[in-house]
Amino acid sequence: MTKSSKFQFGKAFEELEKMTEAFENDHLDLDESLEKFERGLVLANQLKAKLREVEQRVEVIKKKFSTGATPPDVDETEK
Repeated sequence: MTKSSKFQFGKAFEELEKMTEAFENDHLDLDESLEKFERGLVLANQLKAKLREVEQRVEVIKKKFSTGATPPDVDETEK
């Protein structure tokens, strides 16, 4: 994955799910299994990294709004 390509969490997760199903349901040969296993580990690491990034952003947002100020109610801002 290059820096110019954008990681798509949903597609990576879907690919990993399909690989899991293939391991559970298909009779894969050894070489194909090894390739899928390696690709699955790469995807799992990318997904974990993205989740960590999102968790960090959530923490920053929470701190931003925990300064004691009450954010305006959504209904009030639409009026």
